[in-house]
Amino acid sequence: MKKIMLFIFVPLLFFSCQKSNSTLFPNLLPQINQIIEDNYTKSPIIVLKKNISTMPYYAIAYQYQNYAILFHLGYLENSSGSQSPELISYTVLNILGGKAASTSTQNGKWNATYDNKIYAGKYYTTTDVGATMKFTTSNDCSKIGIYDKINTSAYYAVVDIDGNKNLANKLPTAQELINQNMLPATCLTNNGGTLNPTDRIYRQHAPDSIITVDELFGKTRRVLLADNLSPGTHSITFKTLPYSNTMGNSQFLIAGIWYNDSTQRIGHYPNAQFEPNQDGVSMEVASDINFAFSFTPSGFSANTWVGHASSQYLNNLTLYVNNNPVNFLNIDEFLKCNQAKLLINSTCKANNTPVSEYTQEINWVPEVGLQIHYDYTWTHAGFVSAGYIPQLSVNNDMNEGEINGITYTLDGDQGASYSDFSTSAIVRNTTSHWKITSSSPSFTKKISLQDRNGGSMNKIYFVYYLNDSVQANDQIHCDVNYTFEKY
Repeated sequence: MKKIMLFIFVPLLFFSCQKSNSTLFPNLLPQINQIIEDNYTKSPIIVLKKNISTMPYYAIAYQYQNYAILFHLGYLENSSGSQSPELISYTVLNILGGKAASTSTQNGKWNATYDNKIYAGKYYTTTDVGATMKFTTSNDCSKIGIYDKINTSAYYAVVDIDGNKNLANKLPTAQELINQNMLPATCLTNNGGTLNPTDRIYRQHAPDSIITVDELFGKTRRVLLADNLSPGTHSITFKTLPYSNTMGNSQFLIAGIWYNDSTQRIGHYPNAQFEPNQDGVSMEVASDINFAFSFTPSGFSANTWVGHASSQYLNNLTLYVNNNPVNFLNIDEFLKCNQAKLLINSTCKANNTPVSEYTQEINWVPEVGLQIHYDYTWTHAGFVSAGYIPQLSVNNDMNEGEINGITYTLDGDQGASYSDFSTSAIVRNTTSHWKITSSSPSFTKKISLQDRNGGSMNKIYFVYYLNDSVQANDQIHCDVNYTFEKY
C-alpha cells in the first residue's frame, strides 16, 4: 500500500501578561483550563484500530446525543485482491462513566501491574484476605459494573453498595453459591462464618468472556454487578473473602468500575467506555453499504453482482482526520477529532474483466450521521438487470418503513418490496423509537424498501437501473445522507 504521511495539528494557546497585582484577570486560569478540557474531552469522533481474532479492526464512532454511533470498517489495509474497503456494520453504544482502581480508597496490600490494554492502563491485585477497595460513582448512576481481568485462581469478594450487601442484584447470593457447592455452609454467620445468606458475592471467573465492543475499546472484561438502583451517587466496596476458585494461591484482580453517566461524551474516552445499546439501531453484518449492480458485460452471457466484496479491487485509499491525511493506525492506537473522512478509489470487475471505476467519499458528521458522495464511471458497456447506488442494510428489528408519507410493514420476512419515486425513505423500530433516514436531494428515480426473506435483514435501495443498457463512459454522481436518530 502506498505510504501516507501523518500530520497532526494541535492548537496551542500562547499568552503572556505582566501581572501587576492579584486582581488582574482573576478568572483567566479557570477559563484556560476549561478550553483545554473542552478540546480534549469534547471531540465528537474517535478513530481507532484493534486486533480482534487476529484481524485488524478499524472503527469510527461519532457522538449523537448521549450515545455513540459506531461503524466497523472492513478491509482498510488491503492493497490488492478483491476486498475493497466498505462499512460492514454499525451499532448504537451507550457511553459509560468509569473510575480507575488508582482513584479508589484501598485497605490491605494492593499491587499495581501496568498493561496498556487494560482499562486505565493498569490493574490491581491483592492476595490479602479482607482487603477492600472502595469507589464512588457520579450523581445520576443507576447501574454499576466492574472492569477486571479473567483469573482462574481468584478470591471471591463480597460486594457492598451504599452499606447494603444485597444491592448487587446481578450477582449470586452466598446461599445460592452454597446450594451450588461453590461456598461451604460454614461461611454463614449462623455457622460461625462472616456472611449472611443474602450477601452478594463476586466470583471472578464466573462471567462470560470479553465481547467484541470491549475488545475494541480495551481488553478489559466488563461485568454488570447491579442495575435498577435509585438514580444518584453510590459507593461500592469490594472485600476479599477466604474462599477462591482453587485451593492454591489466590488473588483478586480489578482495574476499575463502570457505571451509567449521562454527562459522559465520546471525547472522555479512554476513561469513558462503551456498551451496546439494546434498543438502538444496528447491523452486525451489513451487505454493501455502497452499491450493487447485476451486470452482464457486452460479449459475455453470464451476469455477476458488481459491487459485492469479491468484485472490488482497491486502487487508492486515504483516511482524513480534521481534514488532514493520516497514516493508518497501529494496533491499539486511536485518534480523537472533530472530522473524519474516508476517500476510496476502486476498480470493479465482472467475469474478471474491469467494467467500472468508482470514488466513494464517506464523511462522519457528529449528531447527524453519514454523508456519502459517489462518482461511478462505467468503463465497459453491458446490461444491468438491477442496480442500486447507494443501499443500506438494517437489522430485521427495523420493522417499519416510510416513503412519501406512506407507511409499510417490514416484519413479514417474505421478501416483499415497496417502491416509489422519492428523494428519501425511512426505516424505524416502532418499539425502541430509533430510525434511519436515507435521503438524496438530487435523486429522481425510485427508492425501494425490501422486507428481506427469512428475517435476516431489511434494506433501502436507491434504484438506478432496472433492465437498462449502459455504455462505456456513462457516469453516476450521487450524494446520500444517512441520519440516525431517536424520534
